[in-house]
Amino acid sequence: MLKVELIKVENSPEPTIEFYNGISRIPFTVSLGNRNTPQESIYTRNINGGNFIEFWFDKYSYDLYEIDLISIQNTAIVTTKISPLLKEESLYTCKIIPEKSLLEDSLPIEIVRDRNSICVNIINTKSDEINYFCIAKNIHIGVNADSYLTSLLVKDLTEENMHAIFGF
Repeated sequence: MLKVELIKVENSPEPTIEFYNGISRIPFTVSLGNRNTPQESIYTRNINGGNFIEFWFDKYSYDLYEIDLISIQNTAIVTTKISPLLKEESLYTCKIIPEKSLLEDSLPIEIVRDRNSICVNIINTKSDEINYFCIAKNIHIGVNADSYLTSLLVKDLTEENMHAIFGF
């Protein structure tokens, strides 16, 4: 699990979301801001069955700068209305605390979708309430009471985006 710190900021750069296509071959990539990929990164991943998600942090600032949903196992998809507990509309920077994080894990993943949102839940053994923090426009990180990253929420996607991610 990834222990993170969320720091309130005044503004955040526009995120870029790339969806599955014939070139990228993955459901989506979220890039936070228009920065070049840092020379050195802290690479983290959670792989469980056919579900695979990566988080990339800058090695020096510890800032989250990219999230890749590499693959989705169809049996992990749940279709329901997504209504997370969102914190106030403030913006936050997400930083990893490397010494308290497991960089490679195999926790179960649940993919929740509705008409225009996707929520990737990394399920740990605790059943804590998850609080969501906005890290960029329509991009939220969910953390439990111990500040472990447990969820990624991407909102306000188009029908075309949803079809690119799921194929239906």
